[in-house]
Amino acid sequence: GGEHWFLKTGWVAPASDPCMSNWLGVFCDDHGRITALLLPNNNLTGVIPRSLGHLTHLSTLSLPKNALRGLIPAELSALAALRTLDLAYNLLSGAIPPSLGSLPFLENLILEHNYFSGAFPRPLPGGGLLRMRRLLL
Repeated sequence: GGEHWFLKTGWVAPASDPCMSNWLGVFCDDHGRITALLLPNNNLTGVIPRSLGHLTHLSTLSLPKNALRGLIPAELSALAALRTLDLAYNLLSGAIPPSLGSLPFLENLILEHNYFSGAFPRPLPGGGLLRMRRLLL
């Protein structure tokens, strides 16, 4: 995807390193690890890739005001460093994965204006959701 994105600096040459090539919306630490992905209001379409769960140093995933559809991938629960998950104003649906309740550092969960169903995840053993400061459903 990406052909209809409003801004796509760096994303058109996906073989390059996102940290060294200054990809739009990608922020990295001094070790070249992706720590934030911020692509708000950029006409993103399709589903959220399950492979985002491999970005283990990601602290912020912010994709609001796009046209993302489908489910929140359960693989996002592997993002143990995640502090902010903002998927507001998309076309997401289904249940919020219960495994998100295991995220130990999650402070901001912003999921408003989607089409979710079911119950909100409960904190799971290990201290998930205890740092929650902002919850918008």
